Amino acid sequence: MASDQKLILASGSPRRLDLLNQAGIEPARMMPMDIDEAPKKSEHPRSLARRLSTEKAEAAFAAIKGDLAWRHSYILSADTVVAVGRRILEKTEYTEEASAALHLLSGRGHSVYTGICLVTPGGQFRQKVVLTKVRFKRLSATEIENYIASGQWRGKAGAYAIQGIAGSFVQKLVGSYTNVVGLPLYETLSLLSGEGFDVQAAWRGLSMASPIKPGGKVEPLRKTLPCPECRKPSARDHYPFCSDRCRTLDLSRWLTGSYAIPVSDDESRPDDDEE
Repeated sequence: MASDQKLILASGSPRRLDLLNQAGIEPARMMPMDIDEAPKKSEHPRSLARRLSTEKAEAAFAAIKGDLAWRHSYILSADTVVAVGRRILEKTEYTEEASAALHLLSGRGHSVYTGICLVTPGGQFRQKVVLTKVRFKRLSATEIENYIASGQWRGKAGAYAIQGIAGSFVQKLVGSYTNVVGLPLYETLSLLSGEGFDVQAAWRGLSMASPIKPGGKVEPLRKTLPCPECRKPSARDHYPFCSDRCRTLDLSRWLTGSYAIPVSDDESRPDDDEE
C-alpha cells in the first residue's frame, strides 16, 4: 500500500530535503553516509557523480540490512559535481579554495552533474546522471570578496549556492535548475514513480492539511458595486448583482422587452447622421 511506503534519503543535505518537500515528498528517515568523496585519478565528472551516488546508496542499504523496520524501504541518494571541462571543483571549506573556484567560474561556462541512485524494496539499483550547463557573468574582485564574506559558499561544490546570492551571477542556464540546487526533481520523481513509489500520495491531503482560514482576507478580483436591482453590495459569484434572484429579474426584463430602446413613431424621418 502507498501509505506503508517508506523513503530513506541517504543524505544530510537540507537542500535535497527541501526539494523533496517542495514536491510533496517527506522522507521517513535521513541517513547521511560518510564516504570518501575524493575523485579518482583522471575520473570524469559524470563518472564521479554516478560512483558517489551509488556508493552512498550501497552504504545505506548495508546499514539497514537486517533491520525489519526498514527492510522494505526505498533508498534515495544523490551527489552533485561541478566541473569546468574535466576539472572538478570540489566542496570548499576555506576562503582560498572558494576564491580560486569563483575566479575560475567568472565569465565562463561550467557543468553541473548530479548522480541519483534509487534502491527499490526488492534491492534493485536504479541510476541516472543529470547534466545542467551554467554560465556565470564576469565577476569583479569586489563581488567575489563580498560573496566570500557572506559564507554561502561554504561546503558547496563549486563554491556557490545558486538558490542564494550566487543566483544573480548566472547569465545562462540550460537544463534543470533543481539539479544545480542538488536534486533534479523531474528525474527523481520519474525514477521513484517508475519503481512503484506513490509520489503523489501527499498531494491529495494538502488541501485538508492547509485549509484557508475562515475570515481570511482575500483581495477581490473586482471592486464591489451596488447591485443594479436592489442596490445591495454585489457578490463575487453573481457580479454585478448581489444574488441569483436579482440576476434572473434583470434577465427577464431583457426577454420581455423592458429594456427596448424607444424609437420615433415616424420612421420615415432620416437619422441625424444621414442628413
